[in-house]
Amino acid sequence: MLNIDAVEATKLLWETSRPCAIWFALAAIGVALLVGMLIVTQRSKRWKDLDV
Repeated sequence: MLNIDAVEATKLLWETSRPCAIWFALAAIGVALLVGMLIVTQRSKRWKDLDV
């Protein structure tokens, strides 16, 4: 439909959809979840010491 070859089509898709941005967003969410789990783990140790 666009009369372009495979290389040009790949370049067009990378420029228009920017899949790297999605991976950066997913990585940021993963890091935030990891930090949250570490915080909860540290606080739960305190709860156990308090017999709550």
